[in-house]
Amino acid sequence: MKRLVAGVLWLAVALPAAGAEVVRFHRPGLEGPVRFEADVLRVDRDGGTVDARGGVAVRWGGAVLTADRVAYRSKTGEVEASGNVDLSDEEGNRVRGSSMRLDLDAQTGELGEGDLWIAREGYHAWGRSIRKTGPGSFVLEDGGFTACPDEPLSWRIEAERVEVELEGYPVGRGASFWVDGVPVLYTPYIAFPVKTRRQSGFLMPRVGYTSRQGFRVENRYYWAAADNYDLTFGLQYRSRLGWTETGELRYAITDQRSGRFRAEHLWDRSQQANRYRLEGEHRARYENGARLEASLDYTGDSGYQRDLGDAIETRGQERLRSYVLAARDSVWGAPYGLADYNQNLRDEQSHTLQVLPEVGIEGRAFPLLGPLALEPTVRATRFWRATGERGSRLALAPVLSAETEAAGVGLSGRAGYRQNLYDTAGEGSVARGAAVAEAGADATLWRPVGAWVHTVEPGIRFLWEEDGRGGSPPGFDRWDAFGARRQARWLLESRVLTAADLDPLAGLDLEGGYDLRADRWLPYRVEGFWSPSPRFSIRGDGAWDPQVQDPWLRWAGRAEGRSARGDRAFVGVRYVKSDVTYLDGGAEVRLGRFFTAEYRHRYSLRDSRTVEAIYGLTARHPCWALRALYSENFRNEDNRYERRVYVELQLKGLGNLGSWKRVLP
Repeated sequence: MKRLVAGVLWLAVALPAAGAEVVRFHRPGLEGPVRFEADVLRVDRDGGTVDARGGVAVRWGGAVLTADRVAYRSKTGEVEASGNVDLSDEEGNRVRGSSMRLDLDAQTGELGEGDLWIAREGYHAWGRSIRKTGPGSFVLEDGGFTACPDEPLSWRIEAERVEVELEGYPVGRGASFWVDGVPVLYTPYIAFPVKTRRQSGFLMPRVGYTSRQGFRVENRYYWAAADNYDLTFGLQYRSRLGWTETGELRYAITDQRSGRFRAEHLWDRSQQANRYRLEGEHRARYENGARLEASLDYTGDSGYQRDLGDAIETRGQERLRSYVLAARDSVWGAPYGLADYNQNLRDEQSHTLQVLPEVGIEGRAFPLLGPLALEPTVRATRFWRATGERGSRLALAPVLSAETEAAGVGLSGRAGYRQNLYDTAGEGSVARGAAVAEAGADATLWRPVGAWVHTVEPGIRFLWEEDGRGGSPPGFDRWDAFGARRQARWLLESRVLTAADLDPLAGLDLEGGYDLRADRWLPYRVEGFWSPSPRFSIRGDGAWDPQVQDPWLRWAGRAEGRSARGDRAFVGVRYVKSDVTYLDGGAEVRLGRFFTAEYRHRYSLRDSRTVEAIYGLTARHPCWALRALYSENFRNEDNRYERRVYVELQLKGLGNLGSWKRVLP
């Protein structure tokens, strides 16, 4: 569009010797000649004018101006066109109207009753009059704007005045928003982007209502500060709680180093307290094998997630974890450093154990002699909490390992010694160690069966550990568990694959074992799936202990199907002993060309009540999308349901801000 505008604004001609139906001119600063074509051409050398009438076409540098009449005045620097005026360039940008006047020196002009198209972005603007106020800027009176190409327009914005700046912000004043010819919203001011690349600007508002928080409305401003980072600032109002301010930063230093951090703050007038949440993550990978990971998840009070979380999974969280991990991979292991902080949302925070910090080497087998390899693992950890046992631990676990194969059977063995050294507050130094050993064998068997391939992979492991030597260790984590073990564990994996491309169609995993020392069977584990087509699958897993009266410890199953046109449905069940038993099902169904209905229901069999129900309707169009959502969520702390209603609108060109460039993940 800039090329088109520049070509028009600097159009000036060297007058020819005589009038003709086709005349060419040359002008410094323009690419190639300027060609006039018309039924009648009149050129006045003395007055410095060109008057073209009837089927006029003016061409220069890829731009074309057509009209019934075009007049050029070299002394005043004006070009006037009238009757079916149409100006376009090679990129497809276009201006069309009943008349046009351009001041070449001031780079201004006016178009009567016209339209403006910006091809690359797909925008269309119109007005009773269009004034050109500078290079690439326009003012439209009694006009409108849309990014939708269909007729009649699916959505549009009409305004008393629209200010358009290419590669900038069109601003509408006294604006109304129309959907399918019906006005649905009025606003005295609206700004929107006019380019496809990341663009600063206001995002579409979100509105909703919940029975606990009241009416909700949120508006966000997106700032595309640079190609590799952006910021979003938001302001949300909850009528029963107050104002919430949010800020989010996303960045990508390189393809391998990126992250995001978000903060939100609420002055909760119902509790007369400041409440906030901080979250984010950073991931970095380096060419020398080093990596840095950081994750932040922290709230100012333990009830923040429960009171303000939108999803049932969020409201049910019991802990939030923040950590920083630095490590480097090598052939012999990965030296690392870790700081790990857990925020307890259910129990007393002062009793929660923290790892601040831990440094060590995660051993990796590297060859010593023949099949013999060494795995050096060392961990030095400081455990801290405000109340309760705390201290430091040095854990040494060197292991010798070997792997070989005989008659198609893989054989492996590991042997080593675990030694933990403790320095606990008030208890002094404690040491405890134990020898450990493991031996195993596994194999892979397969055979073709028609169009399929059936595989069976059996494996067995024998584990041995002595009771341990030394004092009684504290119980910080699983590394402090010492006790004599004599166990045999077995695993059987079976798959049915397609012979053509080895895609899995069905599978079953069985795992169990026997405790030789306690003379009892260990809990069994089973996982299975069946996926006869890419659009349908059934999955399940479970664990049971044959030594107890109620043997099932947990089990779950889920079936999911999809149709060719995009319909989706699923149903599942989940059981955890002494905890939960619930049904979970849902569906998304296409209703005609533009509408999709969604439904999800979670029902607690243990409590005989609905835990969550969601009903939604989405209208999707190439130019816009409107989603309405209603949900009911049971709050255990209040022993009642919270009802929520949300409405969100996205428009082509207006609702897609914040998309990352290729450098970003």
